[in-house]
This record gives sequence, C-alpha cells and structure tokens, in this order.
Amino acid sequence: MEKNVGRLFFTFSDGYDGSCTATVVTSSNRSTVVTAAHCLRGVGTPSADDTWNHNFYFVPGYRNGTKPLGGFTVRTMATSSRWDVDPATTESSDVAVAGYDAALLVANPAAGGQPIADVTGSQRIGFDQPVEGEFIHSFGYPNNGLNAPDYKYAGSRMIHCAGTTHPGPKAPLLWGETCDMTAGSSGGPRLADFNTLTGTGTVVGITTTTDVLAGGPTPTLYATRFGDSAHRLYDWAQSR
Repeated sequence: MEKNVGRLFFTFSDGYDGSCTATVVTSSNRSTVVTAAHCLRGVGTPSADDTWNHNFYFVPGYRNGTKPLGGFTVRTMATSSRWDVDPATTESSDVAVAGYDAALLVANPAAGGQPIADVTGSQRIGFDQPVEGEFIHSFGYPNNGLNAPDYKYAGSRMIHCAGTTHPGPKAPLLWGETCDMTAGSSGGPRLADFNTLTGTGTVVGITTTTDVLAGGPTPTLYATRFGDSAHRLYDWAQSR
C-alpha cells in the first residue's frame, strides 16, 4: 500500500509550504495521480497565477523524511471547471461541499525514464455512486503542525482509518467515516474492496474535509466521491 500513496509537497500561492496526500491510479499513460482540488489551487480563473500553488513534488511511500521510491515532479494538472468561479462570491469550501474537490495530476517520469506507475504500482479507480454503510479504507499524511493545540500528527508517516461510510448532515454530497486525521490528509484515497494482503483496492473518492464543515459526530473525515466530473478529469489526465 505504501508504494503508490504518498505525500504531495507544494508551496502555497502566498509563499508558505504545505502538503497533502496523493495516489497513483491505473491509467493508460501510467503517470496519473489523484488528489484534492483544494491542494492544487483556490477558486478563480485558472489563467490567474495566484490561484495556483507551486513547486509540486510527490514522494510515494514517504516516511520520516525518506524517499524510498524517489520523488516526482508534476508535468500538468487539472481541477473541475466548478473551481473557475469568482472568489469574491464563492469559496473553495463551497465548491468542495458541492462534491467537486477531486483533481488529477500527471507525473513526470523517474530519473531512469520509467513512468511512475512502473515504479510504484497503482490502485484501481472507480466512479460508482456512494453506498451508505459501505466499508471503506482511508490513508493519508495528516500534519496539524507543531504549534497546534491538539498536535498529534507531524506528516512523517502514513495513517490508516477504516469503517462504514455515511453522508454528511451539512454536506450530503460528501461521505464520511470515523477518523481523526487532520490537515495534510486531504487528497488521500478512499478505497473500496480493499485487500489487506495485497494492499490494493479501488479508489472511489478522496479526503476533503472534517466534521467542522460537513457536520456529524467528532471525529469524522469526509470524502468527495468520484462521479462524472472526476471521470472527465481522469480521461483528460490519462491521455496526457
């Protein structure tokens, strides 16, 4: 499992460093990686440079500062057109609540020329509708900061949660499970039909937010489930 899920590092448009989680998924170009749209940029026209984060660097299997499979720069990326809204009237959280927080990246090859999936392997990707009570496995690199009052995670290793899923009371298009992962786990995979022996399953969504935005009991971690919009992004990415 640790081979194809990793930590996605970047620099926010305001100059601060950040990180999320991302996953290599099966694709025709063997270079496609899925994460959360809010990890890539804020809302606004995509031609505006200040909507995008910068210096993306993906480290699959990241652990305690090491790069067991190397690191990968990003060739291109895309978010849903739903993010192309006026930031004066709409926030990224509004678009996320509407179920459009998925994004796709295309990774550059490894130093030896191999596509990333040839180095890491990949997870299947699915675009089925959510099923209440479905058992889901979630992975991520939460990092709530050394100065946070509830400091628990430092982003140094992958965290795992598993449980049944349900829609958010305040955001029924997002689906959650009991889990205490925090910021940094955004973009992490939600896997259905996960085989704990092989470490493989089907990515059906990505971590978006906590119960603060979507409601429900604490702690709950919510996901954007993949649908038609995510499918179009995936088709675009794997053709690159």
